[in-house]
Amino acid sequence: MGDDVQRNLNTPEAAINALLPWESQDAFIALLDGLQTEYQPSGSSETVLVERLCWIIWKRQRIMLAERAAHLVEVSRHVGGSDGRSLAKRALVASGVEQVAATATSALTTLAGDDAEEGEYNDSEARDLVKAIDILESGATEASLKAALACLRQDSLDWWENVVADEGEADTPEERANRLLSFLKGSLQEQMNDQIQAVEQRPAVRLQVWGQSLDPFRAAKLMALDGELDRQFERTLGMLVKLQEMRGVKAG
Repeated sequence: MGDDVQRNLNTPEAAINALLPWESQDAFIALLDGLQTEYQPSGSSETVLVERLCWIIWKRQRIMLAERAAHLVEVSRHVGGSDGRSLAKRALVASGVEQVAATATSALTTLAGDDAEEGEYNDSEARDLVKAIDILESGATEASLKAALACLRQDSLDWWENVVADEGEADTPEERANRLLSFLKGSLQEQMNDQIQAVEQRPAVRLQVWGQSLDPFRAAKLMALDGELDRQFERTLGMLVKLQEMRGVKAG
């Protein structure tokens, strides 16, 4: 191979043309420049070996990307799929949970920080609900009705006012207060319990989905490829070091 041809193959432009469409040219050139600065190649052979080291490192990054992509493909199968509910049950079977409130979708579209924030909100809302129930149980009056309603969050108020409050015609304040108490201790309490359980169960379901998304056979293949690149890196670096040592002897 002529020197002109070899020089053309060793230019950054030639390397950039070999990149995949979504890969960063700047990141590749930065990696190559860093390796050239570290090993200071002299001549075509050493330059080729340094560029080979760069490609080996770059291909190992592709393997990591492939592992991530395979993981996300498997995760997506569980989001909104028919397996989502059974997956949640498997996640919670060890803890003896009978009522499964969390779903794979809710677990994967939230983070640990969301769990903590929603948990605090649910605890606060549950305390307000207990307070409203206590007020109504102390006496079914118009004053207790107003005081209990003042304890509820807006979504609970909307549910009461739009669905439940007008079920009776010409109710007395006592009747409305009793119906509100029944609503709070029934439908609203049940929804609150489900809401709390769903948030509490999400971490376990999230871990189950992540675990099931790891395909051991695909992972083994990727690890084998990574191991082969590791050996290539070691051989290439050894060749480079040997060439540089020979060059040093000749220079001496």
